[in-house]
Formats: sequence, structure tokens, C-alpha cells
Amino acid sequence: MFLIIGLTKKPVKFTMYLKMAKSAKFSMLLVAFGYPQKVTFAIYNVNANNWQSLTADTVAAAWDPTSNNRIAYIKNGTGTSRLNLLTLNDQKSKEALRLSQKDLDLDWVIKDVIYFKERPSRQIPSSVWSYNLTAKTIKTLIKEEAGLMVKWSPTGNTGIKWAGALTVIDKNNAPLSAINLQTIPTKCAYDSLRIYCAAPTEQANISNTIFPDEYMKKSARFIDDIYMIPALNLGQQPELLNIKILDGASAATRVEAEHLEVTENKIIFLNRYDKNLYTLEL
Repeated sequence: MFLIIGLTKKPVKFTMYLKMAKSAKFSMLLVAFGYPQKVTFAIYNVNANNWQSLTADTVAAAWDPTSNNRIAYIKNGTGTSRLNLLTLNDQKSKEALRLSQKDLDLDWVIKDVIYFKERPSRQIPSSVWSYNLTAKTIKTLIKEEAGLMVKWSPTGNTGIKWAGALTVIDKNNAPLSAINLQTIPTKCAYDSLRIYCAAPTEQANISNTIFPDEYMKKSARFIDDIYMIPALNLGQQPELLNIKILDGASAATRVEAEHLEVTENKIIFLNRYDKNLYTLEL
């Protein structure tokens, strides 16, 4: 059972959560458990209240953005990463592509396009590739940038990118507008007109860490503020305005937020300090 709690209410433990992704019709959830020891993936059917596990060697997975019935997942082979497509109603899995790179993650936000991304590190430049399922073509979208992370908008037309600074890009990696915050895309979320980001209260402390490496390893810890960023004028403003809507220093609960999502006038996020899900009313 998933328990969503307010910032001022007594927390309820949700200790195994890593991240969740909703299916196209919001009736199913793709859930990753067990980070960092051994990540496992499962599908939760909200209506039927049951679980279905993905194959044990799955290292990344994403919903078909147009369907409740198909998932793309990566499993590691001998020296390769293998992209598979799974249809849920008949449990048939088909290999779509093999890649020489290992330890890849993936996003699927546009109907026929899957994005492969290397794990981010400030010390080792990484890349993002796009793969067209229909044309069966792969191309480099972003090449060898340090600390690279991208979170795509629900339409896939824009993305929030971190590579030493936070920017909004278009689907071809052209910069649109800067966001004057030191934070990473997994701490941000879109709605139709705005972007919301959690960012460390002490922004200057970021320069004293190997970021995002130490943050992702949890060797660097912060207290976060949460900001609302109007996004109507992407590409017209060099830098977007950010408006603080949660002051981490004065909040009743210590917050280090990640995996933000916006739904029904609420921000939902995982608090790294107590491993609980919280909501923030907008």
C-alpha cells in the first residue's frame, strides 16, 4: 500500500522505495525497489491491487508513453546491454537492440523514441543517445558531458538538463533558458506551465562536493528548499525566475527531496532523510 503524507503529519515508513513511474492511463505503476544493494523492478496494478515482477536481471525500465500494456527494459548480457519490449497481457518479450555499453538507464517519453543514458558522474563524461523503434536508427543526442543528467517533460519537447549548470533544453539539446539553481533534474518536476525543483538551502555548499556523484552515493547530505519556476517564456528569457514555495530551514520536517512528481495540485516527493513519501499542497 502506498501512503502519501503531508509535511506536518506523522511519517509512515516506506523504506524500500526507489522510484515510481505511472503508465499512460495512470492505472499501473512501475516501481524499483532495493537501492543501492540490489535493485528489482515490479509493476503494481492499481485497480487489481496486485504485483508482477520483471526479470531479475533488469537494470532499467520505462513505460510505453502511449500504452498501459508495454514496457521497455534493459538487461545486462555478456559484454552488452539488451533492450527488450514486454507486452503485459500476453507476457511476450522481444529483444529490440543490443548495445556495447553497459550500466545504461533509459527514458521513453515520445511514442517511437527511446533515450539511453549513461550513469552520471562529474569525473567521467557521459552521453545520451536516441533510438527510433520504427526506423531502427540510433543517434547521439548529447555527447560526453560531465555530470550529465536529463529529465524530459511529459511531451518530450523539452528537458531539464544538468551538466555543471541547470538549463532547459529542447528535444535536440538546444539550450532554451537557464535555471539559476544548483540541483539535479531528478529533484525537479513539470506541470503544464511550471517547473518545480528542490535545491539545497545552502547553494554554496555544492561547490565543496563532487556533484552529483557524492549526492547520489549519499555521502553528501543537504536540507532542501522547493521552488516554483514559471516556464511560459522558455527560449525567450535567458534565465527563468525561481520562487521559493518551501523554506527548508524553517520547515517542521527536515527535507531532502527527490523523485518529484506533480499531480492534482500537489507535489509528491521522496524524502531521503526518513524514506517517506510526502505531499506539498500547491
